[in-house]
Amino acid sequence: MKYSLYAAAFAAILGFSGSANAAPIPFTNYGASDGITANLAQPAVPGPNAVNWVGQPNGTCGLSNCGWNPFGTSDATHNWINIGNAGSLTFDLGLLANSIKDNVLYLIWGSPNGDNTITLGDDTLTTAGLGATVNQQNNPAGYLIGLQLNGANEITFSTSETAFEFAFTAPVPEPSTWAMMILGFAGVGFLAYRRRQSTAMSEA
Repeated sequence: MKYSLYAAAFAAILGFSGSANAAPIPFTNYGASDGITANLAQPAVPGPNAVNWVGQPNGTCGLSNCGWNPFGTSDATHNWINIGNAGSLTFDLGLLANSIKDNVLYLIWGSPNGDNTITLGDDTLTTAGLGATVNQQNNPAGYLIGLQLNGANEITFSTSETAFEFAFTAPVPEPSTWAMMILGFAGVGFLAYRRRQSTAMSEA
């Protein structure tokens, strides 16, 4: 009896850890973004199934599918990364420090396709997890995504048939930071208003 209880407890632990390993990557979708405000150098990528690109490739990037540019068709300055030909790329998270804050990695996911997959350790994220608005083939939009790293050391981007376009970007301010900034601006505005009022009364 005692051994059967031990066995049941052990099986329960295994089942729990298995379900934890199968969990999707926790993320925040900050909405549509062309990423034009970010100007971070993108890590170099090896060929032949991925390229670094600047501006809109217009079919000339050297891959079978050159995809959409997260930084906008008129931009000829910002770098981004394109994976095609059913390829994949793995990055050491230690090299992406400029895009990580409070254990969250920020990136622009350009033109999400249903076969795009991000892997962190045993956890994955596909466009199905981003919601119905994002999860569509040939989606013309790009999205600013914050990924919870949860102790991972590497991140892998892969595509099975179309393409995966993305760019690492600067961390976004948290809501509390925005609130403090807004309060600060409001305080400065109020002080300026009071100063104008005082000046007007003294001149009267």
